[in-house]
Amino acid sequence: MNLPRIIPNQTLNAQNWRADNNYATWTLFQQHPEYFTADTVGNLQRRYLNDHRIRETVAAGYLEAQAQINRLKFDIGLRYEGTREGALVAQPHSAQEMAATGLTAGTVDYVNYQYNYGRQLWKTGSYGDWFLSGGVKYDLNRHLVAQFAFSQAILRPDYGNLGGAISINESSQTVTVPNPLLKPEHSTKYYLSLQYYLEPSGIVAASAYRLDVKDMQVTGISVGPESVGYGPNDYAGYTYVSTINQPGVSTTNGVTLEYDQQMTFLPGVLKGLGLRGSFNWVDPDSVRVNLPIYSANWGVRYGRGPIDVQLTGNFQSSYRTSALSNTPTTPANGILYHADRTLWNVSATYKISKTFAFQIAGRNIFNAPDIVYSNVRSRVQLYSVYGSMWNVALKATF
Repeated sequence: MNLPRIIPNQTLNAQNWRADNNYATWTLFQQHPEYFTADTVGNLQRRYLNDHRIRETVAAGYLEAQAQINRLKFDIGLRYEGTREGALVAQPHSAQEMAATGLTAGTVDYVNYQYNYGRQLWKTGSYGDWFLSGGVKYDLNRHLVAQFAFSQAILRPDYGNLGGAISINESSQTVTVPNPLLKPEHSTKYYLSLQYYLEPSGIVAASAYRLDVKDMQVTGISVGPESVGYGPNDYAGYTYVSTINQPGVSTTNGVTLEYDQQMTFLPGVLKGLGLRGSFNWVDPDSVRVNLPIYSANWGVRYGRGPIDVQLTGNFQSSYRTSALSNTPTTPANGILYHADRTLWNVSATYKISKTFAFQIAGRNIFNAPDIVYSNVRSRVQLYSVYGSMWNVALKATF
């Protein structure tokens, strides 16, 4: 496959790719409305496909207790959450059923019948959960603190995965369905840290965590019809694709190193200097979607008198964006990855008086591109240059 050569810092027009002018199109419509024809059938079908209705009610209560014995501090909490969910799910007729009607494809009557004139099935579910959390903190000395904590939490299903319309691909005989029976993820996180406080203002810390997730939600998976609330005779012979709860427990380990200090011990004008930085490493037990293995943040700040200036940056390593069901040979993109990216930001404030301050801030000041690639780094699927964003303001405080 021959791909177009990507040249950084050039626009789409410079690549001779088509880029329509929306303003010119609107002007043309105003001048010659007869050039345009409403897509009545397509709009009707999209309205049916995008009709998502979800109802969720959560009732919760929380109880917490704290105690201290000399240098040792305790905290324990118990929370209950009861959840009731309902989702409207459309059930369009199959191609065989539509053929038996004698209606003409591509007409309003055909689409209305295919999607049951907008009528949907209401499917409900409920569940209740108890969550325990707590921890201990021990002051080893006036500078060094050790901490252990744990917490239980829940991640409810995305609304788009619970309800909406079924998508049918007649050529591949697949049915992509929402899953109103999708269960929430339940997680338990264990956290351990050692923190050293610097005089007079700063910290050096190292922490590690373990995250266990039960019923992790995974999209784009082939399923049996019964597991998503359908009967064996619904769309017989078709493959069902949906979001499911992965069996078992998925584990992710992580380590964070951080440093933050105000350099007040330096002489003269250097007292206003501050440095900070952190590094994160993640180690999942299997491939994850939208999870960078490495990330980092850093910053330099200088404040003296009416001036306050900050230069910050962040880095994320490449990570997968495609569903876990995708393989390198999946049409049309294989497995998509978001390339590693580094962003630099700057901000400055000048305090004119007690009331007024002038501010300027820039994000992504070096205009780093946003790149998505397929299978290998050289196979670029999307190259986006958003440009730097700058804000200038005059702030008044009364």
